[in-house]
Amino acid sequence: MTLLRSLTDRAKQLTLKVPLRTLLVVPFVLQISAVVGLTGWLSLRNGQQAVNEVTLNLRQEVVARLQQRLQDYLKLPHLLNQINADVIGIGELYKQEPESLTRHYWRQRFLFDSGRISSIYFGSTQGEFTGLAYLDNQTWQISRAGQSTGGKYYRYDHDSEGNPTTLLEKRQNFDPRQRPWYKQAQRANKPTWSPIYPDFKNPRLTITLGQPVYDKTQVLRGVVGVDLMLSEIGEFLQQLKIGKTGQIFIIERSGLLVATSTPQKPFIIKNGTLQQIHATDVENGLIRTTAQYLKQRFGDFNQIKSSQPLNFLINGQRQMLQVVPFSDSDNLNWLIVVVVPEAEFMGQIEANAQATFWLCLAALAIATFIGILTSRWIAKPILQLSNTAVALSKGEWNQTIPNAPAMEVRVLAQSFRQMALQLQDSFSALQAAKVDLEIRVEERTALLKEANIQLQAEVLERQRSEQTLRSIIEGTASVTGDDFFRSLVYSLATALQVRYALISEYADATQTCVRIIAFWSGTDFGENFEYPLSGTPCEQVIRSGSSQSYPEQVQTLFPDNQDLVEAGVQSYLGIPLLDSSGNLLGHLAVMDDKRMEDSSHKKAILEVFAARAAAEMERKQSEAALRQSEAFNRSLLAAIPDIMMLVSRDGIFLDFLPSNTLASLVPNDQVVGRSVYEVLPLEIAIGRLDAVQQALVTGEIQVHEYQLVIEGKTHYEESRIVPCGQDEALIIVRNITDRKQAEEALRISEEKFSKAFSSSPDFITISTLEEGRFVEVNESFLRSSGYSREEVIGRTTADLGIWTQPEERAMIRQTLQNHGAILALEFEFFKKSGEILVGLLSAEVINLENELCVLAVTTDITQRKQAEEVLRQSEAKYRELAQQEELLNRLAKAIRNSLDLDTILETAVHEIRNLLEIDRCHFMWFRSDPEQPYWETVKEAKNSALPSHLGRYPLGNVVSSPEEFLEELFRMSARLSHDVRTLDDPLEQQFLLSLGYTAFLSLPIRVGTEGIGVLYCAHCSGIRPWIVREVELVQAVADQLAIAISQAELYEQARTAQEQSDRLLLNILPEAIADRLKQDEHTIADSFEEVTVLFADIVSFTQLSSHISPHELVKQLNEIFSTFDRLAQRLGLEKIKTIGDAYMVVGGLPTARADHAEAIAQMALDMQQEIARFKRDDGEPFHIRIGISSGPVVAGVIGLNKFIYDLWGDTVNTASRMESQGIPGCIQVTTATYERLRHKFRLEKRGIIEVKGKGEMITYFLKGRKMNEKNL
Repeated sequence: MTLLRSLTDRAKQLTLKVPLRTLLVVPFVLQISAVVGLTGWLSLRNGQQAVNEVTLNLRQEVVARLQQRLQDYLKLPHLLNQINADVIGIGELYKQEPESLTRHYWRQRFLFDSGRISSIYFGSTQGEFTGLAYLDNQTWQISRAGQSTGGKYYRYDHDSEGNPTTLLEKRQNFDPRQRPWYKQAQRANKPTWSPIYPDFKNPRLTITLGQPVYDKTQVLRGVVGVDLMLSEIGEFLQQLKIGKTGQIFIIERSGLLVATSTPQKPFIIKNGTLQQIHATDVENGLIRTTAQYLKQRFGDFNQIKSSQPLNFLINGQRQMLQVVPFSDSDNLNWLIVVVVPEAEFMGQIEANAQATFWLCLAALAIATFIGILTSRWIAKPILQLSNTAVALSKGEWNQTIPNAPAMEVRVLAQSFRQMALQLQDSFSALQAAKVDLEIRVEERTALLKEANIQLQAEVLERQRSEQTLRSIIEGTASVTGDDFFRSLVYSLATALQVRYALISEYADATQTCVRIIAFWSGTDFGENFEYPLSGTPCEQVIRSGSSQSYPEQVQTLFPDNQDLVEAGVQSYLGIPLLDSSGNLLGHLAVMDDKRMEDSSHKKAILEVFAARAAAEMERKQSEAALRQSEAFNRSLLAAIPDIMMLVSRDGIFLDFLPSNTLASLVPNDQVVGRSVYEVLPLEIAIGRLDAVQQALVTGEIQVHEYQLVIEGKTHYEESRIVPCGQDEALIIVRNITDRKQAEEALRISEEKFSKAFSSSPDFITISTLEEGRFVEVNESFLRSSGYSREEVIGRTTADLGIWTQPEERAMIRQTLQNHGAILALEFEFFKKSGEILVGLLSAEVINLENELCVLAVTTDITQRKQAEEVLRQSEAKYRELAQQEELLNRLAKAIRNSLDLDTILETAVHEIRNLLEIDRCHFMWFRSDPEQPYWETVKEAKNSALPSHLGRYPLGNVVSSPEEFLEELFRMSARLSHDVRTLDDPLEQQFLLSLGYTAFLSLPIRVGTEGIGVLYCAHCSGIRPWIVREVELVQAVADQLAIAISQAELYEQARTAQEQSDRLLLNILPEAIADRLKQDEHTIADSFEEVTVLFADIVSFTQLSSHISPHELVKQLNEIFSTFDRLAQRLGLEKIKTIGDAYMVVGGLPTARADHAEAIAQMALDMQQEIARFKRDDGEPFHIRIGISSGPVVAGVIGLNKFIYDLWGDTVNTASRMESQGIPGCIQVTTATYERLRHKFRLEKRGIIEVKGKGEMITYFLKGRKMNEKNL
């Protein structure tokens, strides 16, 4: 802080010394410099950010195109190996005639660009080798080795059929089984790439893809191989332009070059040996430095696991770098590196920045010059004014103030003139003011002396008040109660020098009178008395709740108060007395027979002692209330018939309250001070003392019962021990002899009844009449029902589910209420296990503890009824079982023979109705509509005279509580009613009766845990009992229907899934190819002799991608290609794929067609028309290059995952060359396509062009249809 303050002071001192001209110019120049510099820096920074975004998008797009090209380039060896492996492994071609494999290779050469593949060959497990190679002199040669050559390597020329002719070369000891490509493929047991190696016959780099060949029994037959030339990758890289000096190169993980975008080869020939170059040793400085940077940053190229956007410096220049791993599933692992100097994109930005710098510098110089002139023009008159001000400060009043050109300075000059005059006048005024000030000082001094005298008088008055307070306090400090009040009024009257002083309190509840509790009459204490408040100054104090002062003429102010007149009172001062809650207790007052001087002084003293008097009065009232409470408690204890005593922790009686109704072992006056061991028998004393100590420890009441013999009579007493504090307990002793005698008599009576109750073989129960809650049951009931006593007592028959027919409980209750008893009523009830018992019930209503209960005796007749039932059912059992089995067999057969759910449901409802002989049988679906769930009757079998009930029935119109109804229905196995008039739900009863139903049986249909419907049986002519076998039959049918519904749903789900799968497959494959794949044909490779292939590419789409966002780019590309897809679909053509902004379509496959060339030509013409509708961001239309070629191709699907339908062959490569070497806006076709189109289309000869990998070719431009061929 000291340093900062020092610097600030130094700055202020320097500023004070700086001239005005400098202060005007320097800040102006600094502000302009700061603004100019900041503007230039922001411009350069924004330019750099824009360059970073553009170059990143460019690098990513270039890498994506290169990855797609590499995948297509490396796909051909896989296809050739797969075809050859199938021919050799599955067929008998090589086994029957080894020379036929050479002719197969010869025909196969037309399926690929000879600029890619250098050799195709096969080495068998017997050491036989057959191959076809393409040399740099554009000639083919045949290679052989094995038993026919004596283990030597022979190379032949060929004839037009692919047969070997002239022997060109012979080598010693060639065994393919010892070659690296053979061993590596055999060891990997799958297609495998070899390391990059020099070609044996030509100066170039080659890589081999080897694939093992197995026969039908999975026995190794050998290895097929394809040698792939890497030179074409370098040629493709050279076509990709990234700025002027940007470079692309591909390296292995070891750092060795695979290909670069420079003319330099990725190898050198040293001492006659071809050697692959390391990326850090290439001639191109940008590639070499980039490789060195990656080596330094990662330490090892194997550490680069993912795409990395990086930046680094070369000679102070920033380089934008993108390195991306490239690999396939067959051990190929390369790195793609794209590097672009930032300077290529920063040139214009830096030029603009330099121009901006010079312009800003010029503007700064001009502004500085103008600032200097302006500051001199402003500062000159101000300097003149400054000199004039200095002269005026010296008292030189006669100064000439010049005029200035600026208005503000002129105003300042005029102000200086006026200021000079004012200063002169002020000087004179100051002289006069000085004299006046001296006079005022003398007057003020006199006033201060007078104030000092008054202050001394106030100090004396304060000392007198303190003396008064001290004397009052001394008079009241040592007394309380009435003595305090008497001492207070005396001390107040004496200290305040007044005649009268009093203290009062309220005398009645209406607060209209007060009672004097202390009064000083001037010479003695007066008697206490009551007087009404009305018309007195005390009333004003009480009613207002604040102090009241009347220094004189108080009799005149209150003329109706004769006490004032008689006492000769002339002045009055009163203060209210308030308790701690603010409630009014009374008042304190002083009076005098003369004028009361200095009433404010007296009021202050009175307020001090009013609080003390109120506190004493509140304490006095609390003591009175406490005495009243104690008297009430003593009266209450005297009225209690029990003995009460207070005992210490060690058993000493501290207090004793006897009872008139209880006898004592010792006289009452001899209990206190004695121990429990002295007063009570030893056993009772020990129990009493333990209970006392337990109560003191736990803080809980202890109850202790015991038997005592007094004067030969046995007494029963109950003592309750209540803790009182930490070491004392209150004991309350009560005589319970009468209760004990009654309990004993009751026990004897109950014991007699219990023996009869429990020994009876019948079921005896006692339950409440209203609820049916069990009060008591005997052992026979528990043993037969299977319940324990704890499970029964306190629960109702409904809780236990005892009634097989719950409505019988209501009928029995009604009968007992009407008649009071029931005799020999037969009924059924459930055991705990679910078994049904039959009983013969006799019951009578009894009154038990003022509650109506039912004493029921039930005789178990289950065995008798079972015997009767066995006899009755023996004849019908087998007949019904046969009918049930026949029905179930028919339904099961219908389910097995048909998945038609309607037929199955129709059959079920008719069979059930006929078998049960009922009026109706329905099948209803449950529809869980969120707004209103409903039943939908879809099938019915009915009496012909009854109306149809097919349709929907909202559940809210059927039952009162739909949710509870559904939960109960789908939880139960069956829901039935013999008579719908007994249903508890009035809404359901009304609804069923409106339909004509008198009884029903419903079985829920569940699939899994979900309820889906109901099988509903209804009777319409009176009560219809439903027997167990009928319920079981319908339940079995419902189970069969659930199976049928589940099967139908599974079938529908499978059919829907199959349709979705077929639609998805047809989106990526032709229908014929998709059908073959579904037949487990894993590898599809078909040859087509006549097809036409079209390649199209959007011109300048790469540059467009750097100007718009990726989202907009993809959206626009989708619109264009979707238009092309609709054209292909309309013309019956097969779209193959899109690669970036390129589009590929073919005619003539997978189904051959004679007009394939014409359809492709029409597609190309329509594509040119459609592309013109799309506009770029600059408003210009898009243009496309289109190339078309006709001839043979191989088409198929290879691989296991993410397969696509693709084409291979020279025709495909030529169509691609026609597009890449075409002219924007034109359609270039080959001679073969020209021959197929020249009769119906207008074509223009372009001439001879050089085509990479093909040499010179004659091509044509397609212009349109001939006039007579406008309509297809």
